[in-house]
Amino acid sequence: GMCCDGTLYDQAKVHLDEVARTEQAGFKVKQVDQHRSIFLFPCHHLDDKCCTAYDSWRPKVCSSFLCELQKQTAAGKCTEADAMSLIANALSCRTQIMESLPEGSSFSAARQQLTAIATTSAVLAPEEARLVVRMFVLDRLLDKHFRKPEKSRLPAANVQEGAGLKKAIRQ
Repeated sequence: GMCCDGTLYDQAKVHLDEVARTEQAGFKVKQVDQHRSIFLFPCHHLDDKCCTAYDSWRPKVCSSFLCELQKQTAAGKCTEADAMSLIANALSCRTQIMESLPEGSSFSAARQQLTAIATTSAVLAPEEARLVVRMFVLDRLLDKHFRKPEKSRLPAANVQEGAGLKKAIRQ
């Protein structure tokens, strides 16, 4: 769900040897440069929280992706209960953001609105301030527990390992 709907990342890398097959599977592939191609999220194969292409051919990035929380849980560094709590917190934050957008909007629209606010607004209207705060809270949670450190959206937090996990679960 969050990996494919644009919450976690805006885009996914397509291996060069998969570009033609990825396009045949209905993905809109963009060539960034001669060595890199991507497709943008939300993925058109996502139906609510389920991949409609799960049992079909998918790009390697789709079939092999594990977020950092999945890796931590698989390694025994996070319990399944704690992981489920973090996921519930992230989904709750995402829901609050989506409820503030026009019906039918994608999460990418929220990111675009945030960028527009950050680059043009000197004074924020209350609804803009709520969006900024909600996006910050969600991105902080995603950065700490779901994204690779080099893919963080916000400046790195100086949190002792484990302390951030316990605090996020209590939120």
